[in-house]
Amino acid sequence: MVCVGDNKGTALSICRRVGIITEQEEEEAEGGPYGSGLTGREFDELPPHLQRQACRTARCFAR
Repeated sequence: MVCVGDNKGTALSICRRVGIITEQEEEEAEGGPYGSGLTGREFDELPPHLQRQACRTARCFAR
């Protein structure tokens, strides 16, 4: 998992570059409850049960 102060696009680019996520994983995650990563605002808008799931499984948290 990575937690950065950059915007989501930059954070996802870093994750791809260092192998935390692949482009295929990112494409597969689109449309899911939190996609490939979450911003703080997106996380706050999730219901509590999805916030807990995101904390367990999300690989990228961004500003």
